[in-house]
Amino acid sequence: MRNFRFIFIGLLVVVGLALLLKNKNGGFEEGTIEIQDKEVSVFVVRTEKERAQGLMNVEDLGEQRGMLFAFEDSAVRAFWNKDTFISLGIIWIEDSLIIGTSSLPNVQSNGNFQVVSPGEVDRVLELSVSDELFLNSRIGDYIKF
Repeated sequence: MRNFRFIFIGLLVVVGLALLLKNKNGGFEEGTIEIQDKEVSVFVVRTEKERAQGLMNVEDLGEQRGMLFAFEDSAVRAFWNKDTFISLGIIWIEDSLIIGTSSLPNVQSNGNFQVVSPGEVDRVLELSVSDELFLNSRIGDYIKF
């Protein structure tokens, strides 16, 4: 009986650690893209549930880290800052080319705010608004996925 308790407690610890590690990145797929010859670590978002969560409640994204929203089709997209504590730089992407950028202030400084893509896009990259890669992004820049 005593061995059963140790096995049970051991299993609980392993499952707890696995859940902790999974939720450390919000459960998002992680990947790398290249922009301006620099690698950017991204959380890749593909589902509606993941899109709804986005970067809500994230307090620090860090430099050269972002969230890439990958869509199955091209369409005009709208993004908002609900429960977003960091100001975001939005890069609108169609066929691996930047077609525009927008800034999305944090919710504390401006309340709820929405930005809309300048045209149809199949991907959207969110970075910190102060990230050098966002500040230097230009229309027509190529992004390697």
